[in-house]
Amino acid sequence: MNKATGYEGINFNGIGRYKRTIWSFEQEWRFHLEIFPKPDTKQKDEKFSIDQLTELIDNRHSLKQELTHFDLQIDQGCFNKMQITLGPKIEPGDKEIVESLIERYNPKARIHSSNLTGSIR
Repeated sequence: MNKATGYEGINFNGIGRYKRTIWSFEQEWRFHLEIFPKPDTKQKDEKFSIDQLTELIDNRHSLKQELTHFDLQIDQGCFNKMQITLGPKIEPGDKEIVESLIERYNPKARIHSSNLTGSIR
């Protein structure tokens, strides 16, 4: 529990946020979503307890998943500036798939080969 705010919960802010500086040349953004169903509560605005959240997390693999996908709105300006860096060991067929997806969904996206292409096994 955070004594200053009285907030009781699990802080997911650091998960997937940081990586070693050796990979800084990748200049990538990472997004991590944790989506859990809200436990049944008596009132619409009622907050659920840390115990309920812990139970959700502990049992997340055995819960019936009704949510099959989660759509996010992406700012069109950002979408138009998309840059995709292919992995250094990408197979030709996979590269073709990426190129086809770009052509269909975001022709303005730029595609790059990794700086490590040809230098690792």
